[in-house]
Amino acid sequence: MADGITQDLRALGGRLLREQRARTAWVLVLTIVNMAAQGFTVALLVPLLRVAGVPTGAGLVGAIDRGIQSAFLAAGLPPTLPAVLALFVVVAWTQAILEHLELVETTRLEQGLVRELRETLYRRLLAARWRFFTERRGSDLAHAVTRDTDRAGAAVGYLLRAVAQSASVVVYGALAIAVSPAASGVALAGGLLLAMLLRPALRSAHATGEALGSTSADALALVTQHVEAIKLVKSYGAEARTVEAFQAVAVRSADSAVDATRAHARAHVVTIAGSATLLGVILFVAIETLHLDPATTLVLAFLFWRLVPRLTDVQQSLRFAVHELPGFEIVRRLLDAADEAREAGAADAAETPMEIRSAIVFDRVSFAYDAAPVLHDVSCEIPAGRITAFSGPSGSGKTTLVDLVLGLISPTSGAIRIDETLLTAERLASWRAAVAYVPQETLLFHDTILANLRWARPQATITEVWEALAAAAAEDFVRRLPAGLDTVIGDRGVRLSGGERQRLALARALLRQPSVLVLDEATSAVDAESEARMLDAIQALRGSITTVLVSHRDAPLRRADAAYRLSDGTVGVQLSDAV
Repeated sequence: MADGITQDLRALGGRLLREQRARTAWVLVLTIVNMAAQGFTVALLVPLLRVAGVPTGAGLVGAIDRGIQSAFLAAGLPPTLPAVLALFVVVAWTQAILEHLELVETTRLEQGLVRELRETLYRRLLAARWRFFTERRGSDLAHAVTRDTDRAGAAVGYLLRAVAQSASVVVYGALAIAVSPAASGVALAGGLLLAMLLRPALRSAHATGEALGSTSADALALVTQHVEAIKLVKSYGAEARTVEAFQAVAVRSADSAVDATRAHARAHVVTIAGSATLLGVILFVAIETLHLDPATTLVLAFLFWRLVPRLTDVQQSLRFAVHELPGFEIVRRLLDAADEAREAGAADAAETPMEIRSAIVFDRVSFAYDAAPVLHDVSCEIPAGRITAFSGPSGSGKTTLVDLVLGLISPTSGAIRIDETLLTAERLASWRAAVAYVPQETLLFHDTILANLRWARPQATITEVWEALAAAAAEDFVRRLPAGLDTVIGDRGVRLSGGERQRLALARALLRQPSVLVLDEATSAVDAESEARMLDAIQALRGSITTVLVSHRDAPLRRADAAYRLSDGTVGVQLSDAV
């Protein structure tokens, strides 16, 4: 097995032992008890052969027979056929119950690891810096949290099955060695040869697993993009070529699945044919070369009849585990990357929002993406309780400035202060607790209006919800809806007009009761009437909330107390007409 695969299997096993230690121990106990039950079931075949008229001889098989007879007599029971059969049935039922319990507990263990991986990955993703998300497809992150964690759990399940099956191999193999070391030696040599022949199958399983995971992620990304752009797709009449694009990914996904099945089937053929050949050789050696007595031969045949399929099962479980292993590799790499990109002090919610009494101050702030400068030596003040606007052409740095205000990114040089307090990574949580944000592309959920608003502040009362709607000039249209606050607005608020969506977004921000309100082109996609209503609502907040307003339109700029114009990453100030 390749070193990389071995390392990943060890990492997966190590995580299982760290996160699910008690449950793993319980599953191993069940496996050991089940092993003992299997061994006892085989031992009970010996007295059944004797009562059926097959001599058990003087060797190990005879010793087992005599030991069981003595146990029956010590218990006051005659070792007759009905008694032995009854015990055999009881032990078989016990073993079946143990196997059932082992399967259920193994599934609990598998799902426990999946839950732990999902929760840990989700938590670390949300704690990562904004830059981390700008460098990745959102669908890849969703795929990792859902499908790849499932694959990691499946890999664990197959590994545990391989362990249980290997335990059975140990039991039957030990009994076979005790019955006939020579025949077992032949079996061991044949088994090693078969394992060598199947070694490439593990690498093939890993490669097909990687390919299948990649095409699955690509398919999810394409579907996500197309669904989000469905209005554009239909308005352009682009359904046919959109389907063609998806068909190309679907064909790749189907081909990957066929390749994976072909690889598994090829290995399965080798395993079955090789196992049958090995069993035939063993029986030939036992009868023609070793001249074993009938009872020993029958016991040995039974042992290898049970052993060979388990060898097959071990190999198959390992193949499937390695096939699903790339899912864990993706999750592990993403966990490491998110951990490296973790925001200091920003993961935990702050109880006390940071206060702003005087101003947000940009002191010679510069910012660059990968050495590409965006803002240069920006110095300006955003007075508390006032409306400050920023305008400028596309690419002038408006979005970067908003990201700096929100604390999503940090200056490459210079400083941002809240009054006299430097905005550092350790203060991000308390700063964001004081800030509300309304983006240009309104994010609303496929849920009720009430649920969408309370997403910003779950403990808000109904009275506070209506107050926020009124402050955002959204109360009238919500009251006119048949279901009012309980109206389901559709995915991304598709059942509402653009102006209604933006006013709901503003109400959600105000429900947060922020000290600072940041609006990034929040009125750019609405009509003049809706824009006027939103601007009236924003103007009414003057004195109580510090508002940062980014817009390329004249109407918002005229409502501001001060307007800064950005050009090529620099800021020039022009005072607007005070309202």
